Amino acid sequence: MTFPRRHRPMLCPDGFTLIEVLVVIVVLAIVAGVAIPDMGSAAATARLDAGARRVADLADWCYRSAIASGRVHALLIEDEGRSLQVVAESRPRPTAGEPIVPVGSSTPAGTPPELEPVSLPGMLGRSLPEGIRVSDASFYEEDLADQDPNRVRILFFPDGTTEFAGIELVGERGARRKVRINGLSGRINLEEVVDAPEDEA
Repeated sequence: MTFPRRHRPMLCPDGFTLIEVLVVIVVLAIVAGVAIPDMGSAAATARLDAGARRVADLADWCYRSAIASGRVHALLIEDEGRSLQVVAESRPRPTAGEPIVPVGSSTPAGTPPELEPVSLPGMLGRSLPEGIRVSDASFYEEDLADQDPNRVRILFFPDGTTEFAGIELVGERGARRKVRINGLSGRINLEEVVDAPEDEA
C-alpha cells in the first residue's frame, strides 16, 4: 500500500532585498560612468565628420557646376567659419541680334568676376553642425592668404581647375579635420589632422 507524497510549497521571496537593489544601482552607475563620456565623444566626432563632408560636398558641387554652366563658382566661408554660401558669376543676358559672348571674356585679366548667390539643392546645407567651425583656410597662392578671415572665398573655374586650398575644421573637443582641394584636378580629400608628437629632449 502506497501513500500519496505530500508536497510542501516552495518558499519564494516576494521581492528583492535592499542589499540586492543597492548592488544593482552601483553596477549601473559604474557602467553609465564609463559609457556616457564615450557616447559624447562619438557624437562630437560624428558632428565634426558631418561638417567636413558638408564642406567637401559644397566644394564638389561648385566644381561640377562651374564646368557644367561655364561660369566661375565660389564657395564662401563666413560668420567666423560657421556658415557656407555658394555664389556664381552672373550670366550676361544678350540683347536681340547680339552675339553671345562667353562668360568671363569681357572681364579684364586679374579682375575677380562679379558673383551672386546660387540656390542649392535641398540636401546641401549652408551651415555647419552645432559646435563645428572652420578654424583655418590655407592657400597655395600668397595673395589669397591675405583674405579676410571672416569671409574666405575659394574659386572654381569652368575649365575644371580651382584654387589650391586647405580648409581646417575644429570640433567641440579639439579634434580637427581638413578638406584639401587640388587646384589642377579638382580632387577633394578629407583628412584627420593629427598633431605631431613633440621631440623628447
